[in-house]
Amino acid sequence: MQVVRKPDETFQVYSGIESEFLSPLVRCSPDTLFKCEPEASPVALNLHFPGGLSSDYPHLLVQELSLYSQKFGQRRVAKTWLRGTPLNCLNAAEITEIAFLSASNFEMDEDIYSEYGFECSVTDINESNLALMKGLRFTTLLLNIDATLTPKTQHIWPLLDLITQYKFQELQLRLDVSNSDAATLYHWLESLVVGHPQFIELHGLNDMNEPIMLDQLATLMSARGYTLIGGCYFVSEHHPLLQLKHSGKLQYTPWGLSHPKIKDWIGLGIGALGKIGGGYYQNTDKESVYQSYLSQTKLPVHSSGKYPNDNTAQVSALIEQLICLHQIPNPKNHPLIGENPRIYQVFQQACHKGWMIEEGGNLSISSQGLNHFHEITQNLLSS
Repeated sequence: MQVVRKPDETFQVYSGIESEFLSPLVRCSPDTLFKCEPEASPVALNLHFPGGLSSDYPHLLVQELSLYSQKFGQRRVAKTWLRGTPLNCLNAAEITEIAFLSASNFEMDEDIYSEYGFECSVTDINESNLALMKGLRFTTLLLNIDATLTPKTQHIWPLLDLITQYKFQELQLRLDVSNSDAATLYHWLESLVVGHPQFIELHGLNDMNEPIMLDQLATLMSARGYTLIGGCYFVSEHHPLLQLKHSGKLQYTPWGLSHPKIKDWIGLGIGALGKIGGGYYQNTDKESVYQSYLSQTKLPVHSSGKYPNDNTAQVSALIEQLICLHQIPNPKNHPLIGENPRIYQVFQQACHKGWMIEEGGNLSISSQGLNHFHEITQNLLSS
């Protein structure tokens, strides 16, 4: 996911709850992140392709990939993603080169939770592009859809039929609903579930033209065989992410939900966001500066930050668990909560308002509480 930075801030995600993980960070040297003890766990690669770049960009990206290969190349890769608009930025030869060099520098860890995916827009969908990506053995297609207007105005159904013919392992749909309304969103969901996509993300829910109740969306989608995970993801029955949620093993990142075994997320490209160990970094968003860094064989990192102390890191981990699993251990049995009266008060108030309920040895988000995710997490951060 691309990050937009404000002058006086270390990190600022352009929308979504991800900012609640990044806002507590304090600046640190990139060396602090990259000198940490290497993990034996697999990594993820996110190669970012924003629009409007020069023809030199693919070669610069390859240089950055080589630098990270020297640092992490001995570790397997569980996820490789071409983010942004790769099919719009690159020709077939350049995409082939990027795919080949990524596979040459890092070995893919192929298990049930691995992904080899690419983002695209509706205008990118044609037989040539789909054949290219299928031939390069991409497994997952993430299609970005503008949900401002009704489905009938998009002429999207022949394109979805075309995608189906290429039999990607998974089709993910990301609906940008930031300027939409409730009626249009419901129209989209009713139309799209007919095609049985495995994964639907609603991007920009908090920026819609009118308030939308997440509990109502969850009820609507549940009746159609989809389960809400996090605050904006709906997955089909038997989806690997749903299995991870049921087993209590799920990680929330600015790049989506994932298996927690992935500790390091390597972001490559202009404006890319990465996570190394307990800290995050962001590349420069200026191509001239990006090129200058790489010409000096330096990583093009503009900002880097870590949580200031263990308590802040633990609160962020608590927020992550709440988002991923929609529950936390009962505060009476959780050391961090029990020893911090202000955190304990947040959950006490949430229970009093009916946003959370006791279930066995846990506190779970209630249906009503789904509409107050942001308030609960903000209260935790301020505690």
